Amino acid sequence: KSSAASDVYKRQEAVNNLEASFKEGKRRAVMVLATGSGKTFTACMMAYRMLSFTPMKHVLFLVDRNNLGTAAATELKTFKLTESGKPLSEIFWVEQLTNSPIDPRTRIVVSTIQRLYSLLTGNTDSYSEEDEDAGMGHHEGDVVELPANPTLPPDFFDLIIIDECHRSIYSDWQKVLTYFNSCLLYTSDAADDLIG
Repeated sequence: KSSAASDVYKRQEAVNNLEASFKEGKRRAVMVLATGSGKTFTACMMAYRMLSFTPMKHVLFLVDRNNLGTAAATELKTFKLTESGKPLSEIFWVEQLTNSPIDPRTRIVVSTIQRLYSLLTGNTDSYSEEDEDAGMGHHEGDVVELPANPTLPPDFFDLIIIDECHRSIYSDWQKVLTYFNSCLLYTSDAADDLIG
C-alpha cells in the first residue's frame, strides 16, 4: 500500500475501533497515530459520527495551546467528509472558547484546559493567548480546585477529545477534566509523546 492509502486505512481502523470500544461501554480510549498521519482529521470524523449517529449533544476538543486550538477549529469547521458533503460547521456549530459563555447553538467546543477552567470558575477576565498558554497566572505544582458549583454541569460534554495535551491533563489541571465524569474520553497523541 502507498503511504497515503496506508494512512487512510489506519484512520478508518482507528475510528472503527473507537466506535466499537464505546459501544462496549468503555469510557476511555486512546488513539495513537504518528505525527502527520491525520490525528485531527480522524478526531473530526469521530466528532461528526458521534454527533450525527448517537444521542451525543456536545463535544469538547481540548488542546494544549491556542495555536493548536485555532488550527483544530479551522479543520473542524471545514471538514467535509459528511453525508451531505457540507462543511461540519454548517451541520454543527463549532466554537473556540473565549471568556464568553458557550453559545447555546454550539455542539463542538475547542478550548485549552486553562480556558475551560476559567469558564468553570466563572472567571470572565480577558487573557491574551500568551497568558493563556502560560497558564493564566497558575504556578506549576499548584493543583487547581473547582468551585462548589461550576458554571457547566458535569454531564455537559458527552465526548472529550484530548489532542496532544497529556502534560496538562495529568498534572495540576487534572480536576478540570475529571469533573466531567459522565462523558467519554478519547485521547489522540503521537506514540513518542505517550512513551516519552
